[in-house]
Amino acid sequence: NITMEEHFRSQNTFLRWPTGYMIPDFIGTVKNFSNDIQHIESKLGLTLQIENLNTTRKTNLEEYYTPPLKKIVNRIYADDVDLYSRLTLGK
Repeated sequence: NITMEEHFRSQNTFLRWPTGYMIPDFIGTVKNFSNDIQHIESKLGLTLQIENLNTTRKTNLEEYYTPPLKKIVNRIYADDVDLYSRLTLGK
């Protein structure tokens, strides 16, 4: 069962207690990485040294997802997409 394999587990399983309570008080995004790091530094009173490692050229992820694969990913990670949308878009 792919949903139970650790590497493919829904990300929200790492963000919630079994009771459903959300553990983190902030979730950053790659899209807004620099601003999110500044927010974290400000909250913690730290200056973080972030290295830019393992970078690749920007690519269109649509190239990697066939229509059947999109359906599978959307089904498996529907809860993650919903949670992320609500947390980052305020929905």
